[in-house]
Amino acid sequence: MTQDFAHRQVVAWGASALLEFYLRFADSPRILSCIDSDPARHGAELRGVKIVAPAALDTLDRDTTLVVNFAIASPSIQAIQAELTGRGFTMGIDCTDFAEFARAGFQPRAQALLGRRFDEGLLAYARAFNLESNVPLETTVLGNWLLLEALRATTGMPGAIAEVGAFQCGNACLLLNAMSLWGDARSYYVFDSFRGFGGLSPQDPAELAGSYDVDYGASHILNRMRLYPQARVITGFVPESFREVPEGERFSLVFFDCDLYQPALDTFHFIWERLLPGGVLAIHDYVAADGGWTGIRAAAQEFFAGRGVPVHDLWETTMGIVFKPGTAP
Repeated sequence: MTQDFAHRQVVAWGASALLEFYLRFADSPRILSCIDSDPARHGAELRGVKIVAPAALDTLDRDTTLVVNFAIASPSIQAIQAELTGRGFTMGIDCTDFAEFARAGFQPRAQALLGRRFDEGLLAYARAFNLESNVPLETTVLGNWLLLEALRATTGMPGAIAEVGAFQCGNACLLLNAMSLWGDARSYYVFDSFRGFGGLSPQDPAELAGSYDVDYGASHILNRMRLYPQARVITGFVPESFREVPEGERFSLVFFDCDLYQPALDTFHFIWERLLPGGVLAIHDYVAADGGWTGIRAAAQEFFAGRGVPVHDLWETTMGIVFKPGTAP
């Protein structure tokens, strides 16, 4: 966070899981109120912060108050920023996104975890992609930055990249575009049914059944991936879809985002023995909101605790990060 923002009152826009995490985990969180566009939420509270209508912005003192966009998915980030712009707010002056607001606290911990200095140019790239691209991303901007840094950290490794659970391939586009610029020719596997989830297990919240039980159409997504010669799209549910991976294939970076306990456990069993020493596994939704996809953390703790391998979490990204012991080849 810039020095100019350090002493400003903060109004959040978006009663999201990310705001819940900030209020739960941040040192000395300072939120005056929370704007949300959903009338059903007005008057309620999120961890003691009152949720109010966007009309409350009209009475803010913009010299002393900063509005922070707490949306997670890029379409929501864009919609909130469009409303702020329409109300005369200026990015970096009286409004900003969560990535810039939380960067100063996130960056040192993330750098220590990956053992490398993070490139702020990659953060700028991730922010622009989320704010300007029409390809939807469902991860946080700081999560995108973390994935880009993990991608760069593993660039010299011979293994492929894998993404298990890709929604509309927003993260794949983000990383594949960067790989194209860097001349990174590693294969990039995308595993997804492109028609929602299979069944929930007892470890998954029953109230979320059907949340993603939709067919959002694979044709335009597959055509999107055809822009990248190194993309290898495998359609279907895990673990059956893993049978299409060549026997000798190994991985240097894997991003898991299937939300459910059993696919997580199946993925960890398949990936772990194929992940190269020094490789990175990023687990989305390892940090879950109240009532969220808690089966992911249960699967990760069950699998890795018995192997003596720690799962590191950075709540700003919702991810858990696992490093394969050993030295990169």
